[in-house]
Amino acid sequence: MNGAYAVRPPRLELNPIGRMHIALERLGEDRNPVLVVDDVLANADEVRGFALGLAYAPGRRTAYYPGYTSACALPGTLALARFLAEYLWRECYGLARRTPPFVDPADVQAQSFFALFAPSPDAKYSIQHVDGHSWLASVLYLAGDRVESGTAFWRDRATQLQSKLPGNILLAQKIEAFFGTRHFAALERAFLRGPEVDLDAMLAAAAAGRPSPRFPAAGDDQWDLLKLVPARYNRLVCYPTWQIHSVAYPDYRPPESVESARLTLNTFVEYPLPGLAPTVPVAPLAGVGA
Repeated sequence: MNGAYAVRPPRLELNPIGRMHIALERLGEDRNPVLVVDDVLANADEVRGFALGLAYAPGRRTAYYPGYTSACALPGTLALARFLAEYLWRECYGLARRTPPFVDPADVQAQSFFALFAPSPDAKYSIQHVDGHSWLASVLYLAGDRVESGTAFWRDRATQLQSKLPGNILLAQKIEAFFGTRHFAALERAFLRGPEVDLDAMLAAAAAGRPSPRFPAAGDDQWDLLKLVPARYNRLVCYPTWQIHSVAYPDYRPPESVESARLTLNTFVEYPLPGLAPTVPVAPLAGVGA
């Protein structure tokens, strides 16, 4: 593979809204949104070709990722993140209608990276999990339809939990107030169902004994499958990171090459919460992030 950005980076070009195919669904009792956008990029082939030429490192960008990653600061990545944030604000949380708005969409910040899914067949990995460090996660599939995988969303049968908020109680309360979620009520009901007094222990107990490797696409005696979004070329799936989710890849085999691997562009949109935005102003830099 070439060194990172050995060729001129392309700009992520979003299709016009009329050429995208957008579906929004609310899952379970928590009503967490799952946004699926087909044909999101106008130049998906160009972006995929560029990504295949990058240098990748195992577990350095996100230490928990079972595969290889390469940082992505392509022009247009921030515009993609802002499109997702604005759409969910408008359709799910109503923030655009609040007066005054809590956050200007122009202040939305995000981090993106390309990822090649390649877990070792002999190691254990987190299956059902959450990503509590950000507000939204999005996965843009760039591998082609021949890689049969996807993203699955779950509810723990024992506790009936489908969400896990950050452990910082003040941040969790701010999220509840800001987004209008009802996670604390679900926690209260969950704690009455079992002896555990710690949420991490509850979720760990639910996942104990799971065979490895396993990337399920169907429910079992421990997990209810709320939704499965199959991978499709140039399809993007976006969801709040507190929704329990996993890679669905039941017939996984280690890829033989970069070209045959599950290639995605992963983006994490930061919490747009008052008091959590960056406080140090940054000068604009041509060609980066805009």
